[in-house]
Amino acid sequence: MKLNLTLLANLVSVVIAFPCLGVDSRPTDAAEFASFGIDFTPPAAWSRQKSTVPGMIAMWGFADPSDPPHTAVLSLFVEPTHGRNLSTIATEFAGNFEGALLQDSVTAAGEQALVVRSTKNADHLTLEDLFIPHASYAYIIGTAAKSDRGLPNAQRDLLCKNLHFVEFKSPADSGPLRDFTADLGRTTFKLKLLPAMRPHRKSGPTTAPGTTFSAFNYADDRPDLVITLSSLVEDDPHTIDDTARHLAEKMNCTWTHHEGECYCVLSSRIVRESERAHSPNAFSRYGLVRYATGAQALVIFSVDTPHPTDVDKYERDIVDILRSICVQK
Repeated sequence: MKLNLTLLANLVSVVIAFPCLGVDSRPTDAAEFASFGIDFTPPAAWSRQKSTVPGMIAMWGFADPSDPPHTAVLSLFVEPTHGRNLSTIATEFAGNFEGALLQDSVTAAGEQALVVRSTKNADHLTLEDLFIPHASYAYIIGTAAKSDRGLPNAQRDLLCKNLHFVEFKSPADSGPLRDFTADLGRTTFKLKLLPAMRPHRKSGPTTAPGTTFSAFNYADDRPDLVITLSSLVEDDPHTIDDTARHLAEKMNCTWTHHEGECYCVLSSRIVRESERAHSPNAFSRYGLVRYATGAQALVIFSVDTPHPTDVDKYERDIVDILRSICVQK
């Protein structure tokens, strides 16, 4: 559960700054959550927070002004079980945080959930996590509270009551594009992505610089659309056409300059023969964007889905994503 440990560590660091979290103004859409196989309505007192963590479906904040004040963060995670049962996963998780697997009888989404609780951390937070099995995944309702008593039982019960499992939907149907930001060191880019897109889970070493997002299809157990955004040298004296021509020669592909929109598209499609067997529609597209500020971004799109209708949707999304990218002022 190495990834889950990273997620929880991130959650703890976020709670420390609460309530100064960035509120996410994006609406909570049923289509977005259906991509993760759930239907979830957070309690009215919780406000959605910005989050860009692999495996995190969404995150909310809660503030109770009572005396003493009670603040907490709620997050939803999804993780593959890799054949392990829920008790093994929860016990390992508890051991890594000096926590305890509680004997509480908790039901969530019609499934018997396991509860792990820990208070032994430098920030004096009460961490409580509910592990819920479904299909080949473990869903985790993670909470971290600035309170010795942890999350009130009434709040926990409400969270469990509001979680339901539904049929996995394609991330291509998760709704209209929404605003995201990508911090690449010297340059922060703003762009629009599908609501179901999250930072990509990289396995093993990678040579791709920048940041990567993916629309993971849980029904097919693989990413359908992967986007890697890289920042190129800002003081490069070459024109966008020069850079596009150079990259096209290296990649052995064609390129087209879209007049008036400050971007080039390198290659309309590159079919990956190695994946044609299970995804006959798989392709990669390379996009290059240049801005008035001089900042350049190389955007690589990779589509891998056996469903032709999804390919058509992703083709349209790719153009809109390219057009949306700009440097954050």
